[in-house]
Amino acid sequence: MRKDLPPVTVRMSGNLYHLDEVMKYIKRNNLYQASMYLVNNTGMGKDYATKLAMAIRDAWQAGYNPIRLSCSLIGTSRATARFTVRIDEVAINEEKRKKEEAELAAKEAKAKAEKQAAFDSLSPEMKLLLRIRKANEVIEDETVTEKLDCIDRMVVKILARIEQKPEARRTIEEFYTQYLPRTVEIAEKYAKIYMTGINNDDTSALKAELVKALETCDDAFHSLYERTYDEDMIALSSEIAALNSKLSYDGLTKSDFDISE
Repeated sequence: MRKDLPPVTVRMSGNLYHLDEVMKYIKRNNLYQASMYLVNNTGMGKDYATKLAMAIRDAWQAGYNPIRLSCSLIGTSRATARFTVRIDEVAINEEKRKKEEAELAAKEAKAKAEKQAAFDSLSPEMKLLLRIRKANEVIEDETVTEKLDCIDRMVVKILARIEQKPEARRTIEEFYTQYLPRTVEIAEKYAKIYMTGINNDDTSALKAELVKALETCDDAFHSLYERTYDEDMIALSSEIAALNSKLSYDGLTKSDFDISE
């Protein structure tokens, strides 16, 4: 169902007529009332008014909003008089452009809000990891990006392990408070320098230091990851020892002095 149209005007014989009420009548398919409105408000002849209302109705039913149309009277007598409706292409295209821009802006705003909501829901550690990835995106040096990729994978493994076993976090607390934040700072500072495009002895030396630091971080993260399994390994060793002890007590293991074989 069409919505009520806003106040509109139409140009005819050099005059502008306000047709908001006419359109309401036309919407109700009451051309008589529309014609009488034109007669009463413009002084137009009844025959002319009816033909104008019909022309506007036909254009409106064809899908055109009369606010973007102009009507011209053709003919000099009541018998031959007819109205033609011309589309204002410039106005229509401008309205279409504004509508598309508004839709695009709304879509971008929605996507931005969703992205921000998703980001806000992340843990502080995942936010730090995203900062490493963002820095890595602007660095095109293969050696550096390879090291950052290795660190990325280890961080993901550590976070997944702690999510699986939260109590293991106490064994690597410095990963959260010291190592990961400092790694992020180093990566971001290098990315900032890299983006300047400066390439001299100082930046080459800095790059070498960065690669070495990232290698150290990668090794450290591997060690920290392994540390999260220390308690599991100790527990498993204890269980194995307890099982062997029970089997031995029940005489289900071979004696050291069994020489039957």
